Amino acid sequence: METLCPTPASALSDHLITRLNEGDIKLPVLPVVATQVIGMASNENTDLSELSQLIHKDQALAGHVLRIANSALFAGNVMVVSLQQAIARLGVNMVGEMATVISIQGQVFQAKGFENKVHQVWEHALLSGFFSKEIARAVRRNVEAQFLCGLLHTIGKPILFEMIADIQKSLETHASENEVIQLTDKLAPRAGYLAAVKWNLPKQVQACCAYALNRNKTTEFTEPVSMTYLANRMAIWCLSDGAITEEAIRIDKVMTELNLYPDEVEALFEKRATVEEIVKTMMRS
Repeated sequence: METLCPTPASALSDHLITRLNEGDIKLPVLPVVATQVIGMASNENTDLSELSQLIHKDQALAGHVLRIANSALFAGNVMVVSLQQAIARLGVNMVGEMATVISIQGQVFQAKGFENKVHQVWEHALLSGFFSKEIARAVRRNVEAQFLCGLLHTIGKPILFEMIADIQKSLETHASENEVIQLTDKLAPRAGYLAAVKWNLPKQVQACCAYALNRNKTTEFTEPVSMTYLANRMAIWCLSDGAITEEAIRIDKVMTELNLYPDEVEALFEKRATVEEIVKTMMRS
């Protein structure tokens, strides 16, 4: 009997699943200074001068903080020229978010050969992160923790793109773009969960990576997962031409489950322009 050779897509799938089952995903170490900034920003008693001194150690991060503080979105009547002024203008929490965004973008979202797809995933991640903040604020939950849930819930996708690039190079064969997208959509929750565990991220972030796109499968951290699910849908609404309509989001039962009142729902949709402007500013980092 003739033995059929596996297709490029099936061979790729087999290799990916084997590596995920073995926990074999290579993750970059996040920059030390950025990690320290994130930690300091989570402390409400952080001294601005100490935070400024720390950021000075990372020239790239320092440049981003100054540029964003003087951007059209945040600029006042006077241009800031020092990091301490920039931090005061942006706020400690925003600086912590920037450190998170810049470090993760630079270390994770760099899959060679999939630059366009990675760019799309990154834009979606930023939108989800900032919508997550607004949703958390509406339901009076920890805003910064929820930002991280929204930002990282699809982190498995760029990790898979990087793995796929390596596997296809070694196999000397390539699956089609549609087949690659189907694989990343299917396996991203597992890859994202593994990454969150390896990075020792908070348990609610791990849960959102695993279940935000299929929230009915979890019984833990249901509220952060539901908030992230809603943020994901609002991000898709911003990015796609009718894939998800505003009306479909409004009538989603998650609104009732999160106990969002009509005026709070309305306020979320009114945040679209602000969230999109923040994301545009961050995308230029």
